[in-house]
Amino acid sequence: MNRFKISGFIGNNYKTLILLNLLFLIVLDLFVILQRPLDLSDGVSSTWWMIIKNVETGNGYKACEAAYIPNCDITDQTTAIREPLPVFVFALVGKITNDLPIAFQLSQLVFNVLICLFVFLLGQEFGSRTLGLIASVIWAFYLPVLHAILTVNGDLMAGFFVVSGLLYFIRAVKSGKLKHWMFLGVLFGLAVLSRSSAALIFIPLVVGSTIYLWKTDALPTHGGWYSPLLAIVMFGLVVSPWVVRNEIVFGRPFWGTTLVGYNLYRHNVIVASGTLPHYVGPDEAYDELEKLVARTPELRTPMNEAQVDIVFRREARKLIFSNFGEYIGLVVFRFLPLWFNIGVRDQYGQTMKLLDYLIIVQQILLLIAFLLAIWRGDWRLRLLALCILFFMIAYLAVGSQLRYMIPVMPVIGLMSAIGIHSIFPLMGPDN
Repeated sequence: MNRFKISGFIGNNYKTLILLNLLFLIVLDLFVILQRPLDLSDGVSSTWWMIIKNVETGNGYKACEAAYIPNCDITDQTTAIREPLPVFVFALVGKITNDLPIAFQLSQLVFNVLICLFVFLLGQEFGSRTLGLIASVIWAFYLPVLHAILTVNGDLMAGFFVVSGLLYFIRAVKSGKLKHWMFLGVLFGLAVLSRSSAALIFIPLVVGSTIYLWKTDALPTHGGWYSPLLAIVMFGLVVSPWVVRNEIVFGRPFWGTTLVGYNLYRHNVIVASGTLPHYVGPDEAYDELEKLVARTPELRTPMNEAQVDIVFRREARKLIFSNFGEYIGLVVFRFLPLWFNIGVRDQYGQTMKLLDYLIIVQQILLLIAFLLAIWRGDWRLRLLALCILFFMIAYLAVGSQLRYMIPVMPVIGLMSAIGIHSIFPLMGPDN
């Protein structure tokens, strides 16, 4: 069967094929969920659950986790250690279902299905239904998601808003319609309220597209120079309630969380220890935190989280600039846990399983296809690659593991599908 016959078959049966792919995804996720009931006391879910439960019961947006905020037991525990949108969504789910554990996992499944569907739509906008189907199949088989659906977190929610925002970006570039630029800003605002690092995709995306359209004199036919500005305005309107809230509560406006300083210190404290680069696990982090608290009186006073964050950042900068060569080596090393999750599980007292080795193989294949797409792609693909690079550099600079990549992996999956197609073309002229 030649590529035109394959293309024709997909074009004539794409609805059935995408439905079967979504059905496979649902069955696989349900199987995993039933095998691994939700444990709200695990390291990922526990801090989310503290805030969710307090919001759900009307006690406010509060939490106390001394492993992150060492003085929280002597404050009012008002927090910003987690982004707000997942908290309120899961609080609503908990309220409706009386905190039924599986309901939280099924909520994750819903966002996973939405990502798979919107990856198909994004691929269709980029090229064809065939491309969209390949990208959605890649996502359905993407193994690290099986970990993400088991816990309460904002990664899949952010992934959905990122991929849907990019769908409207492609439509905006094609059509120049202001409503598409508007939806771009709104959706990325929601992405940032789910995972604040999504801003590192939005900013270079808007700036890069504006520069390209201006340099190619395409702006007049794409809504004018103010079109990307509308996306920025809508983004600001969506994010502003969280920023204003943080200014009122902490005396400092920020759209992210108060854990940046903690993570910057935790994952870089080893540069002064003479040890080999590695992922800093929770036990080692707790020991280092105790040492820092012992020699830093400020951290034993009732200062708020934003002030604690400033102390962590200050102490981290001291270590980094005093051991800059070691820090650069650590940054380079962190590509391994960020892309392959190498060295992470053992720091949590876990052993590598067959699934983990399969993930490494899958990530290698995706990386090769992703690089092929950049090499052979157009300006849109290279701009997306630049955005993903910004996203990755932020985590390489602070601290990294594979689950942090979940919000952008649907896009990487799509680009990998384009890379695969560049070698094995399946699309006919009408698909």
